[in-house]
Amino acid sequence: MSLLEQAVSISNHAIIRTNLALAYIQMGQFERAENILAELEQENYDTPEIYHQIGVFHLEHDHPTAALPYLVKAIGKAPEDIHILLSLGKAYYACGQVAQAMAAWKQVAARQPDLILEDVNLRILYEEQLKLEAKS
Repeated sequence: MSLLEQAVSISNHAIIRTNLALAYIQMGQFERAENILAELEQENYDTPEIYHQIGVFHLEHDHPTAALPYLVKAIGKAPEDIHILLSLGKAYYACGQVAQAMAAWKQVAARQPDLILEDVNLRILYEEQLKLEAKS
């Protein structure tokens, strides 16, 4: 039993369970994280970072369609979070929803352009889509 699991067995506080769910996501134990998330949702203590991490988990495992609902929920809870917007754009793009991807990425570029530039592949996609939009 991990330290976080021990902590939850002593105190069932939502913050400790949130941290345990995030740890499960990082360890690839998605179902365990989902169970905790379901409990937190029932208690109205679900946080955008949990949804974001689950969405990123799905993106990293080439399941962008599965990632989208989590990322949409995350951005609904934290609309100003540019890291969630960046991930949401990647999921939209991977699902073939280029207009939605560009809308998300433009918000990121407006607030923190370096985030778009840091990822070479993303920068190329973004710049090519901007050129296509300019031609239209």
